[in-house]
Amino acid sequence: MIKKIAKWIGILILSISLLVGFFIFNTFSQFDKLKQGKLHEDFQQDTIPFRYNNTGHIIIDVKINNSDRKYPFILDSGASNYVFKNFTKENPLKGNGFAVSMGISGNIYFSRIRKIPSLKIGKATFKSLNAEESTLHWDCVEDIYGLIGADVMRHLVWEIDFQKQLIVLSKQLTTKKLDNRTIKIPVRGNRYTSFLETSIKFRQKKPTKSVRIDLGNSGALSLAEKFLIEDGLNFKKKKILGLGSKGLGNASNNMSLNEKYYLVDSLIFNNTHYSIQKTPVVASPNHMNLLGLEFFEAYKTTISWQDEVILLSPYDSVQNFVWKTYGFSTEFNEEQNKVEIESITENTPASKAGLPLFSEVISINQNPVTDLQAYCEYTKLKKISDTINLEIRHNDSIQWYQLTKELIFD
Repeated sequence: MIKKIAKWIGILILSISLLVGFFIFNTFSQFDKLKQGKLHEDFQQDTIPFRYNNTGHIIIDVKINNSDRKYPFILDSGASNYVFKNFTKENPLKGNGFAVSMGISGNIYFSRIRKIPSLKIGKATFKSLNAEESTLHWDCVEDIYGLIGADVMRHLVWEIDFQKQLIVLSKQLTTKKLDNRTIKIPVRGNRYTSFLETSIKFRQKKPTKSVRIDLGNSGALSLAEKFLIEDGLNFKKKKILGLGSKGLGNASNNMSLNEKYYLVDSLIFNNTHYSIQKTPVVASPNHMNLLGLEFFEAYKTTISWQDEVILLSPYDSVQNFVWKTYGFSTEFNEEQNKVEIESITENTPASKAGLPLFSEVISINQNPVTDLQAYCEYTKLKKISDTINLEIRHNDSIQWYQLTKELIFD
């Protein structure tokens, strides 16, 4: 009996070892495949326009495999290259193995790697690329076909003018146009990925935290909560009640957020004299450390992988990241075919008014949002006033709420 148990334990250990070995081998092979691709040597410089979609992400147009059609892709320095399944249904791409990836909530998932023989952004042509295939689980993004990630971006210098909504693509970094207000932030590449990282801290004598540069994250700063707690600093905070966010590799949103907003009174970039006052941070136990799009939009931003630097030219003399909010978010529930209140932040207009969590939204500012198409049309509106009127169905009764935006922190 003991010999049989020992035999099965041995088989189990061997199986686990083989599985771990395959996982490690596949992961390193995946990195090598996604880093493949070359920029056409004739390219020097080009200027391309960009726009925002309803989720607040940067959208650029790309051409794939010599097609005349332009496909909208999200620009995302914090991810690999991705093609979404709506693209591969229209344009079959050859497979090149599998990838192991991490979703927005920290979950591990598998995806296929697809070959992209040719990809063009403006005048910049890339050859022999690879991209992960996935589905984006955000509302109202059916017209988005993929992500231009760090594995493409690292070949070029990206000068992003958020006010003019223009990007200058260059092979080499130039500092001729810089003035004395420009901030130079040192960054570094990750050994196993193409992502760029930098270091921040909250006091000069406190330890630094490594954060990924992530243009695909619409917030300013996202951190694992332990990094805010371990410094022993007493930051203001507010709980976010509701369900978790969805993104790549997250087919379901039925998980608790466990998120909070913190107000960091001083954000310091390591190896620089530059610091920012009063920066809101979204944090949870499972969050990755990300410096996001909302931060960079305060600057004309130049990112160079080759020179390991980000240059920030501020649009205003003082950067203010404390935004106004109603204090709630919405999401379309596909199973029940309705828009719901997805999350509510404590001590905001929504929580003070008693807006019911997970209640159904019937209309917003007298605009019906009773199906996905109507909801998406509403989210495309560029300007929403500081006061919003909501028609809600809760416990089989109709209720009306009028909310006026307030600062997330005083």
